[in-house]
Amino acid sequence: MEPHGRSSSARGSEPALRRQLALRRAAGDGLRSVGVRLIRVGDTFYEPPTQRAFRHWDGRRGDQTLRLDYPLGPDSMVVDVGGYQGQWASDIYARFRCRVLVFEPVPEFARLLAERFVFNDDVEVLQLGLAGRSRREDMLLSGDASSACRSGGRRLSADIVEAGAYFEHRRISGIDLMKVNIEGGEYELLEHLLDTGWVGRIDHLQIQFHDFAQNAEARMASIRRLLAESHRCAWSHAPFWESWSRDSNRNCPSGVSSSEPEA
Repeated sequence: MEPHGRSSSARGSEPALRRQLALRRAAGDGLRSVGVRLIRVGDTFYEPPTQRAFRHWDGRRGDQTLRLDYPLGPDSMVVDVGGYQGQWASDIYARFRCRVLVFEPVPEFARLLAERFVFNDDVEVLQLGLAGRSRREDMLLSGDASSACRSGGRRLSADIVEAGAYFEHRRISGIDLMKVNIEGGEYELLEHLLDTGWVGRIDHLQIQFHDFAQNAEARMASIRRLLAESHRCAWSHAPFWESWSRDSNRNCPSGVSSSEPEA
Protein backbone atom coordinates (compact mmCIF):
# COMPACT_ATOMS: atom_id res chain seq x y z
CA MET A 1 0.00 0.00 0.00
CA GLU A 2 1.37 3.49 -0.87
CA PRO A 3 -0.16 5.95 1.60
CA HIS A 4 0.97 9.16 -0.09
CA GLY A 5 0.46 8.29 -3.76
CA ARG A 6 -1.52 6.30 -6.29
CA SER A 7 -1.20 2.57 -6.50
CA SER A 8 1.11 1.05 -9.08
CA SER A 9 -1.90 -0.51 -10.80
CA ALA A 10 -3.50 2.93 -11.22
CA ARG A 11 -0.29 4.36 -12.61
CA GLY A 12 -0.01 1.44 -14.98
CA SER A 13 -3.46 2.04 -16.39
CA GLU A 14 -2.73 5.66 -17.42
CA PRO A 15 -0.96 4.80 -20.71
CA ALA A 16 -3.89 2.57 -21.68
CA LEU A 17 -6.39 5.37 -20.96
CA ARG A 18 -4.33 7.82 -22.98
CA ARG A 19 -4.23 5.37 -25.89
CA GLN A 20 -8.03 4.94 -25.70
CA LEU A 21 -8.57 8.72 -25.70
CA ALA A 22 -6.20 9.14 -28.62
CA LEU A 23 -8.01 6.43 -30.56
CA ARG A 24 -11.37 8.06 -29.85
CA ARG A 25 -10.08 11.45 -31.02
CA ALA A 26 -8.66 9.91 -34.15
CA ALA A 27 -11.92 8.09 -34.84
CA GLY A 28 -13.88 11.32 -34.29
CA ASP A 29 -11.60 13.25 -36.62
CA GLY A 30 -11.90 10.53 -39.21
CA LEU A 31 -15.72 10.50 -39.01
CA ARG A 32 -15.86 14.29 -39.29
CA SER A 33 -13.61 14.15 -42.34
CA VAL A 34 -15.82 11.49 -43.92
CA GLY A 35 -18.90 13.58 -43.11
CA VAL A 36 -17.44 16.68 -44.78
CA ARG A 37 -16.59 14.64 -47.87
CA LEU A 38 -20.09 13.15 -47.99
CA ILE A 39 -21.60 16.64 -47.80
CA ARG A 40 -19.40 17.77 -50.67
CA VAL A 41 -20.39 14.73 -52.72
CA GLY A 42 -24.06 15.41 -51.91
CA ASP A 43 -23.72 19.00 -53.04
CA THR A 44 -22.55 17.82 -56.46
CA PHE A 45 -25.81 15.88 -56.87
CA TYR A 46 -28.27 18.19 -55.07
CA GLU A 47 -29.07 21.67 -56.31
CA PRO A 48 -31.45 23.92 -54.33
CA PRO A 49 -34.71 24.53 -56.27
CA THR A 50 -34.22 28.30 -56.52
CA GLN A 51 -30.66 27.88 -57.78
CA ARG A 52 -31.82 25.29 -60.31
CA ALA A 53 -34.64 27.57 -61.47
CA PHE A 54 -32.25 30.48 -61.87
CA ARG A 55 -29.79 28.36 -63.86
CA HIS A 56 -32.63 27.31 -66.17
CA TRP A 57 -33.86 30.90 -66.55
CA ASP A 58 -30.35 32.22 -67.15
CA GLY A 59 -29.65 29.41 -69.61
CA ARG A 60 -32.68 30.46 -71.65
CA ARG A 61 -31.54 34.09 -71.45
CA GLY A 62 -35.02 34.89 -70.23
CA ASP A 63 -34.31 38.55 -69.51
CA GLN A 64 -33.19 39.06 -73.11
CA THR A 65 -35.77 36.79 -74.79
CA LEU A 66 -39.03 35.90 -73.03
CA ARG A 67 -39.37 39.19 -71.19
CA LEU A 68 -39.20 41.14 -74.44
CA ASP A 69 -41.21 38.80 -76.66
CA TYR A 70 -44.61 40.48 -77.09
CA PRO A 71 -46.67 41.59 -80.10
CA LEU A 72 -46.03 45.30 -79.68
CA GLY A 73 -45.40 48.23 -82.00
CA PRO A 74 -44.93 52.01 -82.02
CA ASP A 75 -48.59 52.56 -81.09
CA SER A 76 -48.45 50.27 -78.04
CA MET A 77 -48.80 51.46 -74.46
CA VAL A 78 -46.43 49.78 -71.97
CA VAL A 79 -46.57 50.32 -68.21
CA ASP A 80 -43.50 49.47 -66.13
CA VAL A 81 -44.51 49.20 -62.46
CA GLY A 82 -41.31 49.24 -60.43
CA GLY A 83 -38.86 50.83 -62.84
CA TYR A 84 -35.77 50.78 -60.56
CA GLN A 85 -32.84 51.50 -62.94
CA GLY A 86 -34.90 51.34 -66.12
CA GLN A 87 -33.12 48.53 -67.95
CA TRP A 88 -36.27 46.64 -68.91
CA ALA A 89 -38.00 49.86 -70.00
CA SER A 90 -34.97 50.72 -72.11
CA ASP A 91 -34.86 47.25 -73.69
CA ILE A 92 -38.58 47.14 -74.48
CA TYR A 93 -38.43 50.62 -76.01
CA ALA A 94 -35.33 49.80 -78.08
CA ARG A 95 -37.15 46.83 -79.56
CA PHE A 96 -40.57 48.35 -80.29
CA ARG A 97 -40.25 52.16 -80.04
CA CYS A 98 -43.47 52.11 -78.02
CA ARG A 99 -44.83 54.51 -75.42
CA VAL A 100 -43.62 53.57 -71.91
CA LEU A 101 -44.87 54.85 -68.56
CA VAL A 102 -42.37 54.03 -65.80
CA PHE A 103 -43.69 54.11 -62.23
CA GLU A 104 -41.00 54.36 -59.54
CA PRO A 105 -41.93 55.68 -56.07
CA VAL A 106 -38.39 55.89 -54.63
CA PRO A 107 -37.25 59.49 -55.24
CA GLU A 108 -33.59 58.58 -55.73
CA PHE A 109 -34.40 55.94 -58.35
CA ALA A 110 -36.99 58.13 -60.06
CA ARG A 111 -34.44 60.95 -60.39
CA LEU A 112 -31.89 58.64 -62.01
CA LEU A 113 -34.58 57.27 -64.34
CA ALA A 114 -35.57 60.79 -65.37
CA GLU A 115 -31.93 61.53 -66.18
CA ARG A 116 -31.61 58.31 -68.16
CA PHE A 117 -34.61 59.04 -70.37
CA VAL A 118 -34.37 62.82 -70.44
CA PHE A 119 -34.00 62.91 -74.23
CA ASN A 120 -36.67 60.29 -74.93
CA ASP A 121 -40.14 61.80 -75.19
CA ASP A 122 -41.72 58.34 -75.53
CA VAL A 123 -40.64 57.25 -72.03
CA GLU A 124 -42.33 59.07 -69.16
CA VAL A 125 -41.00 58.62 -65.62
CA LEU A 126 -43.48 59.06 -62.77
CA GLN A 127 -42.33 59.30 -59.16
CA LEU A 128 -45.31 57.26 -58.01
CA GLY A 129 -46.18 53.76 -56.97
CA LEU A 130 -49.34 51.95 -58.07
CA ALA A 131 -51.63 50.15 -55.62
CA GLY A 132 -55.25 49.64 -54.65
CA ARG A 133 -55.61 52.98 -52.85
CA SER A 134 -53.81 56.31 -52.77
CA ARG A 135 -51.64 57.14 -49.75
CA ARG A 136 -48.25 58.21 -48.48
CA GLU A 137 -46.29 55.00 -47.84
CA ASP A 138 -43.36 54.24 -45.57
CA MET A 139 -40.81 52.11 -47.45
CA LEU A 140 -37.53 50.33 -46.85
CA LEU A 141 -34.75 51.61 -49.10
CA SER A 142 -32.65 48.61 -50.18
CA GLY A 143 -31.68 48.80 -53.86
CA ASP A 144 -33.78 46.55 -56.07
CA ALA A 145 -35.34 45.06 -52.90
CA SER A 146 -36.81 48.39 -51.75
CA SER A 147 -40.27 47.64 -50.43
CA ALA A 148 -43.19 48.81 -48.30
CA CYS A 149 -43.65 45.17 -47.25
CA ARG A 150 -40.29 44.83 -45.48
CA SER A 151 -39.32 46.18 -42.06
CA GLY A 152 -36.11 47.67 -40.69
CA GLY A 153 -33.31 49.47 -42.47
CA ARG A 154 -33.28 52.97 -43.91
CA ARG A 155 -36.84 54.23 -44.43
CA LEU A 156 -38.39 56.83 -46.72
CA SER A 157 -41.86 58.09 -47.60
CA ALA A 158 -43.25 57.59 -51.10
CA ASP A 159 -46.40 58.61 -52.96
CA ILE A 160 -48.71 55.75 -53.94
CA VAL A 161 -51.78 56.22 -56.17
CA GLU A 162 -54.82 54.09 -56.89
CA ALA A 163 -54.05 52.47 -60.23
CA GLY A 164 -57.52 52.45 -61.79
CA ALA A 165 -58.29 56.04 -60.80
CA TYR A 166 -54.92 57.21 -62.11
CA PHE A 167 -55.44 55.50 -65.47
CA GLU A 168 -58.88 57.06 -65.76
CA HIS A 169 -57.45 60.46 -64.86
CA ARG A 170 -54.86 60.08 -67.61
CA ARG A 171 -57.56 58.85 -70.01
CA ILE A 172 -55.73 55.59 -70.56
CA SER A 173 -58.35 53.21 -71.91
CA GLY A 174 -56.15 50.15 -72.32
CA ILE A 175 -52.65 48.84 -71.78
CA ASP A 176 -50.81 46.52 -74.16
CA LEU A 177 -48.23 45.30 -71.63
CA MET A 178 -47.84 45.83 -67.90
CA LYS A 179 -44.71 44.68 -66.06
CA VAL A 180 -45.08 44.34 -62.28
CA ASN A 181 -42.11 43.96 -59.95
CA ILE A 182 -42.78 45.82 -56.71
CA GLU A 183 -41.41 43.63 -53.93
CA GLY A 184 -44.61 42.37 -52.34
CA GLY A 185 -46.86 45.23 -53.47
CA GLU A 186 -47.97 43.19 -56.48
CA TYR A 187 -50.72 41.49 -54.47
CA GLU A 188 -52.61 44.67 -53.58
CA LEU A 189 -52.19 46.07 -57.10
CA LEU A 190 -53.33 42.92 -58.91
CA GLU A 191 -56.25 42.38 -56.53
CA HIS A 192 -57.34 45.96 -57.26
CA LEU A 193 -57.06 45.48 -61.02
CA LEU A 194 -59.12 42.30 -60.75
CA ASP A 195 -61.75 43.80 -58.43
CA THR A 196 -62.28 46.86 -60.63
CA GLY A 197 -62.28 44.90 -63.89
CA TRP A 198 -59.28 46.87 -65.10
CA VAL A 199 -57.37 43.66 -65.74
CA GLY A 200 -59.66 43.06 -68.73
CA ARG A 201 -58.13 46.12 -70.40
CA ILE A 202 -54.56 44.80 -70.12
CA ASP A 203 -53.47 42.57 -72.99
CA HIS A 204 -50.31 41.19 -71.40
CA LEU A 205 -49.12 41.02 -67.79
CA GLN A 206 -45.56 40.20 -66.76
CA ILE A 207 -45.41 39.53 -63.03
CA GLN A 208 -42.83 38.69 -60.40
CA PHE A 209 -44.45 37.36 -57.23
CA HIS A 210 -42.65 37.56 -53.87
CA ASP A 211 -43.18 35.11 -51.03
CA PHE A 212 -42.53 37.41 -48.04
CA ALA A 213 -45.76 39.40 -48.28
CA GLN A 214 -48.59 38.61 -45.87
CA ASN A 215 -50.54 35.48 -46.92
CA ALA A 216 -48.46 35.43 -50.10
CA GLU A 217 -49.15 31.81 -51.10
CA ALA A 218 -52.92 32.01 -50.73
CA ARG A 219 -53.16 35.41 -52.41
CA MET A 220 -50.96 34.26 -55.29
CA ALA A 221 -53.18 31.23 -55.88
CA SER A 222 -56.30 33.40 -55.79
CA ILE A 223 -54.86 35.96 -58.21
CA ARG A 224 -53.82 33.25 -60.65
CA ARG A 225 -57.24 31.62 -60.46
CA LEU A 226 -59.03 34.90 -61.16
CA LEU A 227 -56.57 35.88 -63.89
CA ALA A 228 -57.31 32.58 -65.62
CA GLU A 229 -60.89 33.77 -66.19
CA SER A 230 -59.69 36.38 -68.68
CA HIS A 231 -56.08 35.52 -69.47
CA ARG A 232 -53.96 32.47 -70.11
CA CYS A 233 -50.52 31.85 -68.66
CA ALA A 234 -48.17 32.05 -71.64
CA TRP A 235 -45.11 31.00 -69.63
CA SER A 236 -44.02 30.69 -66.02
CA HIS A 237 -40.55 30.48 -64.54
CA ALA A 238 -41.21 30.62 -60.80
CA PRO A 239 -39.94 32.13 -58.61
CA PHE A 240 -38.77 34.72 -61.13
CA TRP A 241 -41.28 35.73 -63.79
CA GLU A 242 -44.53 34.65 -65.34
CA SER A 243 -46.46 36.10 -68.26
CA TRP A 244 -50.23 36.23 -68.87
CA SER A 245 -51.95 37.13 -72.15
CA ARG A 246 -55.57 38.15 -72.53
CA ASP A 247 -57.75 35.46 -74.07
CA SER A 248 -60.32 37.09 -76.37
CA ASN A 249 -62.53 33.99 -76.10
CA ARG A 250 -63.08 34.52 -72.38
CA ASN A 251 -63.92 38.23 -72.17
CA CYS A 252 -63.71 38.37 -68.38
CA PRO A 253 -66.93 36.49 -67.52
CA SER A 254 -67.35 35.87 -63.81
CA GLY A 255 -67.63 32.34 -62.53
CA VAL A 256 -66.18 30.71 -65.66
CA SER A 257 -63.88 27.81 -64.81
CA SER A 258 -60.58 27.54 -66.61
CA SER A 259 -57.38 25.57 -66.39
CA GLU A 260 -54.70 26.50 -63.89
CA PRO A 261 -51.57 28.22 -65.19
CA GLU A 262 -48.39 26.37 -65.89
CA ALA A 263 -46.29 25.46 -62.87
